Amino acid sequence: LEAACTAARELHTTTRKQMTDLGQMLPPSCQTQLSNTELTAEKLLQQLEELESEHKRAKTVRYEFQVDVEEVQFWISKAEGKIQDGELSPYQLKDNLSYIQSEVTGISDQLDNLLANGKTIGEKTDSQQERELVHSTTTNLTEQLTALKQLIDDKKSAANDAIDAWQKFVALHAAVKAWCEERDEFLKQPLTFTSLNSAKLRVQDYATAIKSIKNVNKSLSEMGVQLKKITAVGSAGDLFEDKSEVEKYKGEIEGNLVERNALLQELSEEWEQCERKLKETQAWTSKSRDSLESLQNKKRPIKDQLNLREKMNNDITIQRKRAVMALEKLQVHFTDEMEGDKDVFVLGRQIDTDLDSLDTEVREQAKVLEACIDQLDRYQQEIGSLRGKILSCEGELRAVSSPAYTARDRDKALAQQSACRERIRGLQSKITAFTQRINLINQRGTPDTDDITASAD
Repeated sequence: LEAACTAARELHTTTRKQMTDLGQMLPPSCQTQLSNTELTAEKLLQQLEELESEHKRAKTVRYEFQVDVEEVQFWISKAEGKIQDGELSPYQLKDNLSYIQSEVTGISDQLDNLLANGKTIGEKTDSQQERELVHSTTTNLTEQLTALKQLIDDKKSAANDAIDAWQKFVALHAAVKAWCEERDEFLKQPLTFTSLNSAKLRVQDYATAIKSIKNVNKSLSEMGVQLKKITAVGSAGDLFEDKSEVEKYKGEIEGNLVERNALLQELSEEWEQCERKLKETQAWTSKSRDSLESLQNKKRPIKDQLNLREKMNNDITIQRKRAVMALEKLQVHFTDEMEGDKDVFVLGRQIDTDLDSLDTEVREQAKVLEACIDQLDRYQQEIGSLRGKILSCEGELRAVSSPAYTARDRDKALAQQSACRERIRGLQSKITAFTQRINLINQRGTPDTDDITASAD
């Protein structure tokens, strides 16, 4: 067509030149036909160029449309993969979302260009099948991008929630770990106490520590809740292992606290009972010593005083055994780590010393009282012997005082009567002396240093 157009132009030019060279003018009809031929050729050439340009544009539109479809589809698929990756932590997911969101504007512009080209293809194509395919493709990609934008918003919110849960988990984990470390140091503190009150204070400390376990258990439970929130969005990383480790640590600490608390409670209860028994023994010792020195006791008969001391000797043995058993039962509850000299054992040693002292005093007093009783028995025997002699003298006096005896020798009888009466007075005087000694011994509670005896009569 271009060659024909060029030929038409050359024919017109050549013909006009030849006619001019001949000095003639082209006939109007010929001029018109040549001009029309040239114009027609140029018009056809222009139409052809327009068709060729339109064809190229159509190819470009279809190419750009196909490229945009592939790139948008690939980007959406890739973005969905990054968003839906369950192996990502919430922090990584949030970074991916931020990066994807930064690309959304460019992809949206590319989709707009794709839609424009799709509209052009739909308007220009003669193929109904192509028109429907382009329409379904643009609609599908538009819906996918809209859904992806919504997914980005939803995932961003979920990622923020998961990050908050992650931070809460870390804070709870740090709190539980700090509690474990504090209680571990608490358990390492030596159990040094010297009194029941200090032991009870230690029991209170352990009771407080055990009471705090309830809050730790709440924290561990809350950590599990936060883990569920995190795993609903993505990977929790090493958090499950961190939770498992701190739970194990907490379990060991709790076991040690409970065991040590039970030991201290048993110890304090046994200590309280032991101290009560020791104080009762101490009070009994003091009361017993006071009773020995009391005026009321000294007024009792010597035999009763001796019986009291014999009974007291037995009671001292019982009290000593009671105190020793109480201390032995308490000693079982003390471990090697419980340092310090306990005041209860100091009290035990003091009570043992007091019991020894009281026992010695009672035994010495019993010996004195036994000596008194021996002396009193001898004095009573002496009195009995003297009374026998008085009876004998009284019989003799009656004999020498009889009328028959007096009639035989009155002077001799009177002399004998006077001698009998004198012996009786002497024997009665000795009985009085022994009786006075007996009364003195009963009053003093001590024997005479020198025994008195009735001289032979």
